Amino acid sequence: MEAMYSRIFQGRIRVEVEFYDIILYAAKEHAVFAGRERGTYQAGDQVNGLDIRTTRFFQYVPGQGGWRQVHHHGSIDDAAMLDHYQQAVRGPRD
Repeated sequence: MEAMYSRIFQGRIRVEVEFYDIILYAAKEHAVFAGRERGTYQAGDQVNGLDIRTTRFFQYVPGQGGWRQVHHHGSIDDAAMLDHYQQAVRGPRD
């Protein structure tokens, strides 16, 4: 999983998203944010749109200084958009 995120955030594509349409479910020691991300990714000269359904789970951990994100999930519902994005992240196949 770490290798995949490294390719996304340190690789050859540039990703920019905005988290919006957010719902918060909270308690004393945890919080869940559910919403959507919209934005773009750029591979070379081509800029493509992104539309992602996302959930983030945070837990309050006093021994580690406070709130920590412990889970993040994102889904691209459009199959063609998902395929194109995955190909851009993976890069050219040899």
